[in-house]
Amino acid sequence: SYSSSSCPSSSYELGKRAQPLPSSLSLSFSSPEKRTSLVACKSSASFQPNGVGKVSFNNSKQQKSSSSFLKDFLAKGKGLDRKKLASLGASVLLSYGFVSNVNACTLVTIAWIICGRTTGLSPLAAGNWKAFLGIYGGLYLSFGNLLRPIRASLAIFISPVFEKFVNFLQAKLNVKRRTAFGVTVLLVNVLGSITYFALAITGACLVFRAPLI
Repeated sequence: SYSSSSCPSSSYELGKRAQPLPSSLSLSFSSPEKRTSLVACKSSASFQPNGVGKVSFNNSKQQKSSSSFLKDFLAKGKGLDRKKLASLGASVLLSYGFVSNVNACTLVTIAWIICGRTTGLSPLAAGNWKAFLGIYGGLYLSFGNLLRPIRASLAIFISPVFEKFVNFLQAKLNVKRRTAFGVTVLLVNVLGSITYFALAITGACLVFRAPLI
């Protein structure tokens, strides 16, 4: 029997001969034991000479929505610099500052580990700072620039969280919005970034056994 319903991607074994299936349909199979409902989705079928076959259903709508979300997410950050981000609102600029700080701290941590593992010394050791700067510069010019559109997209994506946090501080502390904004910068962009960097570089040195100091 046929009916309209929804289904995930799945496949079903058929024990009877069947006619070729169209590329998109809604089906529901009934048996004395159970009834199985399937979506309007793309299908494919293969049958053996004895008539036993297999029908596979693929929910392409769900796949399209996932790829569409990723495409839209990446498109938001293309061609945006700090000035253009500021025009989108203070919350976007605030979130971009935080994302940039996390990115910089991550690159410093990676460069620190590479320098420590290759030279056997901490970047703070005498004469080793130049090697560290060379590694960090290479990472920044390659990955730093490559990830800039992603940083902008991520800043736009998480900006509503910063907006809510600023509003929360403004109401809780009963202060002007400018003051709440400044407190957010101090708590998240400054103290939050320092905390992240301290945990990241300490943890990375322990895991990779690289000298910290």
